Amino acid sequence: MHPVLEALKKSKVYSLNQHLFVEEKKVRKPRKPTKEVQWVENELREWCERKGYTLMPEFRFHPARKYRFDWAIITALCMYIFVPMRVFSI
Repeated sequence: MHPVLEALKKSKVYSLNQHLFVEEKKVRKPRKPTKEVQWVENELREWCERKGYTLMPEFRFHPARKYRFDWAIITALCMYIFVPMRVFSI
């Protein structure tokens, strides 16, 4: 830590300058989907177009816990989670 900040931390005015000691959270960059994920999404999208359904990516079903399905077809009551080497359907 910088010597000036260390001295400030020990001073009487520390309570007025606490914002200087708060660490910033790192921002996560969104990942690019893998080839497998892109393939599954394309297959699901084509199937939905043929059947007349709407595919919803990143369907969140519990806002407080941020639970989500990778894809959902609400009208057909199908939800999909991609797991490498397997695709599970609920």
